[in-house]
Order: sequence, then C-alpha cells, then structure tokens
Amino acid sequence: MHVLAALTWDPQIRGAVVLGTAILILCGSVYLLLATNLGARLGFLVAVAGLTGWLTVLALVWAVYGKGDTGPEPTWKVQTVVSGTLGLTARPPLDRFPGGWKKLASDSPARGEAEAVVDAELTKGPSAQTLGFSSTTDYVPLVGYEKGGQKYEFFRHRPHYAVIQVQGAVAQQAKTGGAPPKPEADATKPVVTILLIRDLGSLRLPSAVISFASFIIFAVTIYVLHRRDKVAMAARAA
Repeated sequence: MHVLAALTWDPQIRGAVVLGTAILILCGSVYLLLATNLGARLGFLVAVAGLTGWLTVLALVWAVYGKGDTGPEPTWKVQTVVSGTLGLTARPPLDRFPGGWKKLASDSPARGEAEAVVDAELTKGPSAQTLGFSSTTDYVPLVGYEKGGQKYEFFRHRPHYAVIQVQGAVAQQAKTGGAPPKPEADATKPVVTILLIRDLGSLRLPSAVISFASFIIFAVTIYVLHRRDKVAMAARAA
C-alpha cells in the first residue's frame, strides 16, 4: 500500500517507473524476438547495435538543433557592481570605459536580457543591501553597452561583456486614482555601473556526449558482429 501511495503521490517516482517500464517493454520485446531467432548472444549484439545506432543519430539531431537532453542556456552573469565614478583605477575591461564599447539601443534584446539579470542582482542579490534598492522602482536604467564576443577560433569566442548603468530614482508621490508616476533619475545620487559577462552555457553538450558515447558502443558491437561473420564464413569454407 505504501508503494502504491508513493507512486500516486510522487510524480518523480511515477515518472521513473513509467520510463523504466517503457524501456523494459520496448527494448525487451525487440531483444526477445531477436533472441528467439538468432540466439541470446547474437540477438543481444544486434539489439545493442540497433539501439546505439539510433541513439547516435537521434542525439546528433538534438545537438544540431539544441533539443532533447540540453544543458544550461546562455545567460548574463554579474561580475562587478561599482557605485560612483569608475576613475583611473578601474580594472579591465572597465579601465577605458566607455571607449571601445558599443552602445546598446534601449529596445535591443541583449540589453533587455542584461537588465533582467541586473534587476535580480540589485533587488535580491548581494548588492541590494549595499545600494539600498528593494524594487525596480528605486532606480532608473540609464544606458547599456557591450564589448567583445567575436569568434576567433573554431567554437571559441572572445569574452562578451555588457555594462548597464542605473541611477537612484527621485521619490515621488502617487496621485490618488491616477497612473503611477514614471520613475525619474535623481541627479544627486551616484551612477551605479554593473559589469556582466556572457556565459555561453552548454546547451548542446549533453546531446553531443550521448551521441559520441552511443557511437563508440555502436562501433564496438558492429566490429564484434563483423568478426563473428568472418569466423563463420571461414568455418563454412573449410
């Protein structure tokens, strides 16, 4: 009864049982048919070769299109948060900012994604207590820049950086029955510079690993079957 209750209540256990049953029925039924016609050992080799060959092609398609078993997606990660002027002591890549940086349009997807990460950092991250921000209405985004990201080798890119600058907002009183006032930057407050770096992630890596591992097993089983056929043909010719 406890086992049935766990299967009904816990979707993870139920999913694992369903997956295991499906593999046992589908793969097991194919092996059963092959074993009754070819024998247990030969049927097993043929079943493994067919399964790993199919997995090789399937995982390769997954890797090309970024589907199936995927890894972490590309995202921005906060590196540095500086309140006030950067000055001459700023470390690279902020040492010559904004020289060499490309300004991002306010409606560009890259800036929108970077600002979403910045909002989480400034309102919920370690910088929230230091800067005194508790919500996105406490500050106003000013400008955004990007630098790097060019491809220089096969599957390799230069570090891709982004900078978002924000400034504290002017305290405003909301009018009764009206729309909330649009936040305005307070010129007396320091400008906060947030440096982000692009983490390219590993979206296609798990599928590529599955494809490569399946191909190795497929190649080994095909080689064993080939050696068996050669021995069988030599025995018939003798």
